[in-house]
Amino acid sequence: MVVLSQDWYGLANALAILTSILVRVYILQANRHAIDAAVREEESRPMQKQTKENRDEHDKTLVILPNSKVVTVFLPRKTIKSVFIQNPSPSPSWLYTVIRWIGWAAFGVHVVSLGMTRLASQIYSIILLVLPTALVCSHVGCDDFRSAWLLSRNTDQQVSRPYTCWIGSYLEATVCEWPIDVEFKKDKHGSWQRRQPDEKAPSTSRRQDIYAWLNLSTEEEDSLARWDFLPHPRGHRRWSEDFNSKKKLIQEDPPNVADIVRKQRQVNIEITSAESSLSHDKERGQAV
Repeated sequence: MVVLSQDWYGLANALAILTSILVRVYILQANRHAIDAAVREEESRPMQKQTKENRDEHDKTLVILPNSKVVTVFLPRKTIKSVFIQNPSPSPSWLYTVIRWIGWAAFGVHVVSLGMTRLASQIYSIILLVLPTALVCSHVGCDDFRSAWLLSRNTDQQVSRPYTCWIGSYLEATVCEWPIDVEFKKDKHGSWQRRQPDEKAPSTSRRQDIYAWLNLSTEEEDSLARWDFLPHPRGHRRWSEDFNSKKKLIQEDPPNVADIVRKQRQVNIEITSAESSLSHDKERGQAV
């Protein structure tokens, strides 16, 4: 269209947008390959005193999202630094740098040519910029968007269904919520008790409960206090008393994260199989 209308600024704008897309595709692929390389490097390193305990050992990690929600992540100890703390190192680094500069140059051409092009080109350029940005900010197409959509369809479900996603080609992450039986409630005497698995109640969002579920050691609690994740007493001990009561309940029967993930994934498989069977029966009924 821009060639037929001899809108050469529009042609430059379209080529700049296409170049920006290709640059972003390359950057994503390069970072994925860098993560894969870091995982392979860590897997190839021999572990000292290789035992079942340290082979399956995971560290507790708290991630604070921009909306102030807390995500608890259990990571293999040997992948924390190389994969999750340090930035990926794409190789070759010089090519990665050159491609990034090409992307910035394309963005500059896009900004300059957009104001000089014709109205039709300006309209589709704005649509191509605004619409994908809105979809990305809404997490459309992401795993958590699909999980939230499935949860909205099933109002009787207390927690969202677990799902898996891949970080590169070697790391598989299972995303799930804490089960109902680790939630807390007060009895008629005002003491804290754990809920039963069949009780229906909304999930808590209190950080105090999350810290109790993690069954923190003294060293881990001191670390949270240094980072100001734990409140200071300031003359009252109510928060600490509630936290210690909840932590004691968890210590009596601590949750096993591996078992929680395994059970929820099995439930997810059963639900998915049931939904597929139901969908197949509906299609067969319509065909008849």
